[in-house]
Amino acid sequence: MGCHHSQHRILYFLTKSSKTPSQRDVAVMLGISPAAVAVALTKMQKNNLIERTAAKNDNRIKEIHITEKGRNIIELSENLLASANDSVFKGFDDAELVELKNYLEHMRDNLIALNSDKPCSSKGCD
Repeated sequence: MGCHHSQHRILYFLTKSSKTPSQRDVAVMLGISPAAVAVALTKMQKNNLIERTAAKNDNRIKEIHITEKGRNIIELSENLLASANDSVFKGFDDAELVELKNYLEHMRDNLIALNSDKPCSSKGCD
């Protein structure tokens, strides 16, 4: 695809963000250390996937903008994922997909509960 997994996560976040995020916003939203974000963004800028500009109201804040090349990577990955989903779920009706989703959520909840003293659900742990 032209970028590493963590870089792809950042690109995806940038395409879905309702505002132009700062480096700090990226770190907080993705649960990545600010230092790791800075390193990833430097590599991404070098590869023309993003641009960093000073915020209009505060030159100390760097806003992150996705480039056309970055958008193309996200579009390609979304198309590949849609194609894979179509192939994997071919022949399933809507009720079967809902049932499968429920089973998978139940399994996830069981795995989360293994690491906790409290039972968990898709709404979180109590």
